[in-house]
Amino acid sequence: MMLFGVFCVLVSFVISEPSDVEMERQFSEWMVKHQKIYASDEDQAHAFENFRASLVRVLKQNQRTTELGKGATYDLNRFSDLSPEEFRRTFLAKPFHPTPKETRSAPLSLDMGLAALPTAFDWRTKGAVTPVKDQGQCGSCWAFSVTENIESVWMLAKGINSSAMAPLAPQQIVD
Repeated sequence: MMLFGVFCVLVSFVISEPSDVEMERQFSEWMVKHQKIYASDEDQAHAFENFRASLVRVLKQNQRTTELGKGATYDLNRFSDLSPEEFRRTFLAKPFHPTPKETRSAPLSLDMGLAALPTAFDWRTKGAVTPVKDQGQCGSCWAFSVTENIESVWMLAKGINSSAMAPLAPQQIVD
């Protein structure tokens, strides 16, 4: 019986994975949507292999969240032609390894009234979350964080929601 279950899962995945022709069509559409042009045929072939891996990863993640009854939906984005390592190397900060001096903090009290906290809290329901800003390869992630915190505090203080809030510019903080 267990073998039959494994067989069914494998068959459903094989059936749900697009053919090479379909993947090439989706890659072409994706290139147009994200305005991607590659310097050489080799670069495009490399990007396609990364795209293929991204698409398979998205399909697996969506299948898993459906099976688990979760509400998340994954999709391709403008980074889908990068491998996870290429994305990490290009867009993520280097790992931070703090020294003991940098990690000093006040002792944590175990009696902080944590039982009174809600089990879930979503700032979006308070209208205090602005749309995600794209910092690209900018090394000033701190400015984006500060800007978005100021926006949220301003909205809460003024009683307005994100649709009425003019977005602030992280560049102004950097300058």
